[in-house]
Amino acid sequence: MLKSKLEQQGSLKLAGIGVRTSNQEEAGPSGRIPALWTQYFQLAGTYSNEAQAQDDFIYGVYLDYETDASGAYTAFIGHTYNLDLPMTTGASAAASLQQIVVPSSKYRVFETRRGPMPQVVIEAWQEIWAYYETAAEQRAYTGDFERYDKNDYQDGEASVRIYIAIKD
Repeated sequence: MLKSKLEQQGSLKLAGIGVRTSNQEEAGPSGRIPALWTQYFQLAGTYSNEAQAQDDFIYGVYLDYETDASGAYTAFIGHTYNLDLPMTTGASAAASLQQIVVPSSKYRVFETRRGPMPQVVIEAWQEIWAYYETAAEQRAYTGDFERYDKNDYQDGEASVRIYIAIKD
């Protein structure tokens, strides 16, 4: 079982890209999230200074849930950025960025084992879904996220923290 702890987290203001999808779609050959990651990394090197990440984390966010884990949701990949500076507009890559706010919440934070990406994340989500099938604690579905530390990724392996918003 994954290690987990409760943590209060303030809101996250992120810039990145997103797509509407569902777990059913992601389980099949037409999953959109792998292509979203590819697109994010293609754009990341072209951001202007104000659109550059303000820390060493990349966030995989799940929000705007239609219902719960069985319904549609928005998958978003992004990073924090300097909110005091306007986003560049025009033909730059920053113009294609969306901006979102993940609301502050109480989270159950799960930490994956260190292992091959994306396998450890897929395994972790399977354990998380199984955990919430019987847990007294209820998910809030207001915004969940995976936090990837760019400094931890080495030789295709990493450990990832997954934040699940829970009801008070």
